[in-house]
Amino acid sequence: MSYSVGLTNPKELKGIISLGGRLLTEVRPSIIKSDDMVQLKVFVAHGVQDNTLSIHYAREAKLYLENLDVRLSYHEYDMWHEINGTVLNDVNMRLAE
Repeated sequence: MSYSVGLTNPKELKGIISLGGRLLTEVRPSIIKSDDMVQLKVFVAHGVQDNTLSIHYAREAKLYLENLDVRLSYHEYDMWHEINGTVLNDVNMRLAE
């Protein structure tokens, strides 16, 4: 949901945080690459052992986001479908930037 809202309305938000999520293919036709994307901070965190949503989804989103020229901070963690202290610390550091 955060990808959908943020990427279709980049002027309205300062950033997107995706924790173990995926970028729906159905949303992609609604995303228009624009100069507004350059200011959009995107933090992606995903567990490489995630058996709920495979790491494939995060890697696929990473490639897509790189083509949009957003300010991407991409992280893979040795974890399942969860949010741990390391992820929270990394999110907090990104929010402080």
